[in-house]
Amino acid sequence: MKIPTYLVTFSLVMIPIGASLTATGPQEETRLTRPQVVAAVVADSWDRNGDDKPDGDRLRGVYRTTSSGDDWTDITGSLYGSYSQIFHAQAIAIHPSDPSRIYVASNTLATTQNAGSTWTTPGNHGHDDITQLTFSPLTGDSVLWITNDGGLYQAASDLGSPATSWNGGSAGLAISQIWYGDADRATRVAGLQDNGSLRSIDRGQTWTFIGGGDAFAVEIVEPEQSRFWYSDGIYASPSIRVKRMIDASPEEVAHPGASNPPLLYEPRNDRMFSASAFDLVSRNQSGDANAAWTVEASGLSQSDVIWEVFGSPVDGATVFVIYYRGGTIYGGTPNLTVCRKVAGSWTVTHRNAIVNGEILAVLPSPLWPNEFWVAVGSNDPNAARVLHTTDDGATWTAADDANLRALNRVSGLAASPYNPLELYAATDIGVFRTLDGGQNWAPFQDGLPISIGRDLRFVTDDQHQGNHRLVLFTFGSGTWERVIPGPAVLYVDPTATGFEDGTFEHPFNTVAEAINAAPAGAVVMIRAATYTEPQTATKNVTLITYSGTTVIR
Repeated sequence: MKIPTYLVTFSLVMIPIGASLTATGPQEETRLTRPQVVAAVVADSWDRNGDDKPDGDRLRGVYRTTSSGDDWTDITGSLYGSYSQIFHAQAIAIHPSDPSRIYVASNTLATTQNAGSTWTTPGNHGHDDITQLTFSPLTGDSVLWITNDGGLYQAASDLGSPATSWNGGSAGLAISQIWYGDADRATRVAGLQDNGSLRSIDRGQTWTFIGGGDAFAVEIVEPEQSRFWYSDGIYASPSIRVKRMIDASPEEVAHPGASNPPLLYEPRNDRMFSASAFDLVSRNQSGDANAAWTVEASGLSQSDVIWEVFGSPVDGATVFVIYYRGGTIYGGTPNLTVCRKVAGSWTVTHRNAIVNGEILAVLPSPLWPNEFWVAVGSNDPNAARVLHTTDDGATWTAADDANLRALNRVSGLAASPYNPLELYAATDIGVFRTLDGGQNWAPFQDGLPISIGRDLRFVTDDQHQGNHRLVLFTFGSGTWERVIPGPAVLYVDPTATGFEDGTFEHPFNTVAEAINAAPAGAVVMIRAATYTEPQTATKNVTLITYSGTTVIR
C-alpha cells in the first residue's frame, strides 16, 4: 500500500539497515545510501479547507516500510484519531538497533516493541507537546533524546524511569519560549508557553518560578515590591485563571470570565483593566481578591475573541483592544478597537481591517493620546509591518522600510519616552531600530540575540543616571537586555500625591521640584496642565510636555 495522499506527512525517520556512508568527489560529499526501514507519521492537514483553521488536528496514521518505500504497512492500530496539537507537536523515531521498536509522539508519547502490533503509553517522557525524538551516536541506543515545550529531556529508551530535564544546569541552556513579558525598575516578569510564569527582582540575573501552565498575560503593578498580576491555564473550569503575586505566594483573583483574560494596569488610578466577553472591565488592583469588577465600556469587539489590551501612558484613559472576528484566533480577522474615557464616559471606536495580516501589538505614544503604532505580521511583501496613526486610527501611515518588509513579523514595539522618533521592533530575527520615526530601520543586535522576539520594554532609569534599558523577551532564547544611554528623565504631574521620586509611578507635582532634582542635561516630562509657579531655570534641562499644552506662569 501507499501512504494516503489526502493526509499530510509531517514526520519521517529512516534507519539504514545495510546502508553505508560514503565520501565521493573532490569535496568529499557525504551521502547516505537508500535505507530499507522507514517509518512515517501523518496527520490531518492544519488547513484542509483553506480557512487557516486546524480542521482535524488528530493523528491519522503511522506507516512503516521494510522495502525502502516501495510498499508501506499501516501500523497505526489504537493510535488512530488520538493526540491533539499534532499540527505543531509531532515526532517519530526508530530504535537504532531494533527496527521493530518505534516511538511516536505529539502531546504525549507512545511506543511499540513489535512494529505496531501493540502500542503502549508508558509516560516518563518528561514534558508534553513533543517536537523531536532522536538517538545520538554519542549516547548510544539506550538513551532517547526528547525536545518539547518544556525544553530538552533525556530518557531511557525503554522509558522505564522518568526522563531527566537538561534545561539550565551549568550549561545555562536558554530556551524559554516566552509569550508575554513586562519590565519596570529591577523587576522582570515572563509568561512562558506551557511552562508558567517567572519573576526576577534583579534585572533578570536570577529567576523564581511562580507557577501555572500556559501563560496568557503578565502585568507589573508595583515594581518597587516586585508585585504583578498574571493569567494562565489550562485548568478544568475556568480554563484560564487570573492571579496576582502580591506577597509570598500566588493568589487567585475572581474574574467575570473571558476566553483569554488580558491584563492592563493603569497606575494613576491603581486600576487593573481586563475584558469579559465584549466588555472592558476594571477593578482596584489591591484589596479583596473576590472584589467585583466594574464594566467600563461595552462592545469592545464585534464578535469573538478579545486577545490583548494596551493602554496609553499619556492620559490613563485610553485602551486599545486587539480582537479576532470569526470566533477564534485561527482564521478570525484581526481588528482593533480604541476605547477612551472623556468626561466620565467611554467612547468605543472600531478600526477594522486596517492591515493585510495580523495586528500583533500596539505601541501607544509616550507623548500624545491620539497617536500610536501597530506591529503587524503578514506574508504579503507589500504589507506594512509597522503602521502609525496620529488620529486614533482614522488614517494610517506606513512606518517601515524594505528591511522590515523582508520579514514576516514584527511582534513587539518600544519607544524612547521622550523621543517617539526613536523606535525599536522585535522581529523574527532580532531587534531593529529607527531614529527617524520609521523611515529607515537597521539591525540593533549588539548584545542581543538574533532570535524570535516577542515583547519589548523600554525601561527608564529610575535612578536618573540615564542608564535606560531595552528589555527583550524572546520565543526560545530567554530574556535579554541592553543599556541605552541617554539623558536622565524625570516626570511631573500636578495631580500626584504621596511619595515623589520623579519616576513615572511617583512623579513630582511641581516643575520646580523636578528641575531641582534633575542632573544637568536631563529631560523633564511635564504632564499637560497650568502650573502657577513662577521661576527661573538655572540648569541645562529640556522641558517636554505630554498629553497636551502646558502653561507655566
